[in-house]
Amino acid sequence: MAEPEYVDTNVLVRLLMDDDPVQSPAARAYFRAAASGKARPFISASTIRELVYVLGGPRLRFERARLAEAVEAVLDLDAVVSDRSVVARACALLRTAHPDWDDCLLAAYAIERAEGRLVSFDRGLDRIPGLRREGPAQ
Repeated sequence: MAEPEYVDTNVLVRLLMDDDPVQSPAARAYFRAAASGKARPFISASTIRELVYVLGGPRLRFERARLAEAVEAVLDLDAVVSDRSVVARACALLRTAHPDWDDCLLAAYAIERAEGRLVSFDRGLDRIPGLRREGPAQ
């Protein structure tokens, strides 16, 4: 079995966008190799964060639902995704509860790992179901 390999955001962008005549087919071939056990891609939560930043940024301007679809497509790849359940929950929150990926990811970590407890001054997080935001204790 192949050794694990961290995957950079640019590989995911080329795979999802299919916009480069050389890099996009190479990205597809890499993930086909993973499906057959010849590669072991590892995708970190920080790579997914950068993916959302790139896709939602001023050049590509993906809206929330399309961003969530892109991340879900990554979750469907033959790859190890760090904190997969947290990332999946963040996708759901992005679709339904809050427009900012970083806030959704933080909220998902709090919900999954801290019974929803989050210390923050950001009252906008109060609309996220399952989150129990509190200001810092004095």
